[in-house]
Amino acid sequence: MAHRPLFALVLAAAVGAACCPDAQAQGNPHDDAARLIGALELSGAQRNAARDFVVLEMARGGTPRAALQRWVQMQEARGLRVRCRPAAAADCIGR
Repeated sequence: MAHRPLFALVLAAAVGAACCPDAQAQGNPHDDAARLIGALELSGAQRNAARDFVVLEMARGGTPRAALQRWVQMQEARGLRVRCRPAAAADCIGR
């Protein structure tokens, strides 16, 4: 009888994973933001500014990718060229 709560917990986790796989696949948005920002060639100050902007936009309900795309566009409008690191993944937002 002591194993019944453990069985119920395992069963609930299995059912939850089966019905909602997207919830687990999404992951932590802060990890996504860090990965996307890390793919860009930025100075320390630019990296901090990008992180601050993305966190603020995420607090307002935006996604990390949309927020970073907006930050990159703002920087390019100011004349700054935001580039991807040479070893960056294919989903890098910069040029």
